[in-house]
Amino acid sequence: MKPAVIFREAVEDDSSHFAILSDSATRRLNSYMWSRTAKVGQSWLEVGREFIRTQSDHFIYYKNWHVAVLDGRCAGGLKSEGRPNTGKSGGFVEFDRACKKSA
Repeated sequence: MKPAVIFREAVEDDSSHFAILSDSATRRLNSYMWSRTAKVGQSWLEVGREFIRTQSDHFIYYKNWHVAVLDGRCAGGLKSEGRPNTGKSGGFVEFDRACKKSA
């Protein structure tokens, strides 16, 4: 039997994973930008992780993510933002329902 992937809401401790995942998704654009703002001796990962943890008004903030967990480890991240419910069936509403069912 294949292990099940479980989706959960992100927590602050996931921020390192999100820095790496978002850097991969942007083909290293994020690490380049974060490295340009790093202080001496600070890595792009430290800058990115702190940015994701603290910038609540930015779309990359950790609370905008869901985590795919496989065998107790982060297998992936899904970044999503809330959308107003217009009464029409849509991908974001369906995704939110799926996450709640797997929790």
